[in-house]
Amino acid sequence: MTKSDLVRVIAEQNRLPTPHVADIIDAALEAVIKSLEEGQSVRLRGFGQFVLKLRPPRKGRSLATGTAMVIPAKRVAVFKPGMEMQRRLEGHLIPDEQPKSEGGEKLVAPKADSGKRLKEAFINLREIRDNTTFLWRNIQGLKGGGHSLTCQIRRSTFFQVEENLAWLQGQNFFKFSVNQGADIRDDGILQLRLYDISEQFNQLVSQMVYNSD
Repeated sequence: MTKSDLVRVIAEQNRLPTPHVADIIDAALEAVIKSLEEGQSVRLRGFGQFVLKLRPPRKGRSLATGTAMVIPAKRVAVFKPGMEMQRRLEGHLIPDEQPKSEGGEKLVAPKADSGKRLKEAFINLREIRDNTTFLWRNIQGLKGGGHSLTCQIRRSTFFQVEENLAWLQGQNFFKFSVNQGADIRDDGILQLRLYDISEQFNQLVSQMVYNSD
């Protein structure tokens, strides 16, 4: 699907003038680029988030001469699918590719193995570490399974790690809840509680800290 296709579909579904829809999409895309340009992440609940990453310098070769060179560091935009998008796409196959038994019945795809689960757990932990400071320090201080922690967190910061927390909760590493902060006059502060924290989660955190990963 191209941008023109997207404009046409939205215009037809909502019975809106095509030029009007095109202007709105252009404005939305420009706002996303502008935010990334200013170093801000863009989070679209359910859809995903665009984050800015620094790609460090690396060795390479000139395409023109073939000589060795150092490719300078640069900022790149990375898209991370949201929970709702991931849920709808996960396990989705083209009908003809859907695995079937000898009797012709569709088979259920096997669950991800433990190695993949742990890898994804580390990815989500890194996102929490990279997007928070106080929360990450609190998590590092957890000792033993079953414990809980409560801390204040900025609403904007929570939105950056909400999907990571939700994934870890879905894997039974812990449970979490969010409420209005102690100061009801400041709706930018939330109270985050992690509880029923598993011993395995503590081990993952310890391993990450130990390896300085």
